[in-house]
Amino acid sequence: MASHEEISHELHLYFNEYLTAYLPESNWSTPLRELVLSHSNFTGEIPDSIGNLLFLEIIHIGGCNFTGKIPASIGNLTKATEIAFQSNQFTGQLPYHVSGLSGLATLDLSDNYLQGRVPSWLFALPSLNSVDLSQNKFTGPIDQFQSPNSIQVVRLDDNQINGTIPNSIFDLVNLTDLSLSSNDLSGTVRYDLLSEGLCLGSLDRNPKMKSETKNITTV
Repeated sequence: MASHEEISHELHLYFNEYLTAYLPESNWSTPLRELVLSHSNFTGEIPDSIGNLLFLEIIHIGGCNFTGKIPASIGNLTKATEIAFQSNQFTGQLPYHVSGLSGLATLDLSDNYLQGRVPSWLFALPSLNSVDLSQNKFTGPIDQFQSPNSIQVVRLDDNQINGTIPNSIFDLVNLTDLSLSSNDLSGTVRYDLLSEGLCLGSLDRNPKMKSETKNITTV
């Protein structure tokens, strides 16, 4: 059984569909390590004071009704390893301050209304393993980037991204899951440069894109 000290470091309220609440502006002085509110009826904006949770490692708030922009203070959560904000109503751009989260392994912002370009610094996060930005309003091309070899999952499908796929994608030697469907990408997919064992998500609904044939696992 978890000790009182361990319990005080975790707040789990997930799958409470009849729980209606919002996150208050406060000093958030508790040494909370896990904040899990997924699939509950939380509403409103995330307060800037969320950045005071300096010990927070895991924050899962997917499937709620949060609105507004992701606060820049999220960049203060330097111990964060998992951020899951999927299936809310967040708007605006991904704040640059996230670029300082060197321990971040999982970032799921799918199914929101985020916009702007997919930032190249995102792929340079040294511990990043999985990034899901699918089902948003991201636009523009993806810039070339320098990336560590840790990334295994990249999901950018169902946005409004255009231009060619950067060659940087082909340098992700540990990539196992790549999904780019339902964008406006162009150019040629160099299957011969993709890593062996890659589970390639559909490239459908990119009418300007061509591909070079290679035996590769698709879904």
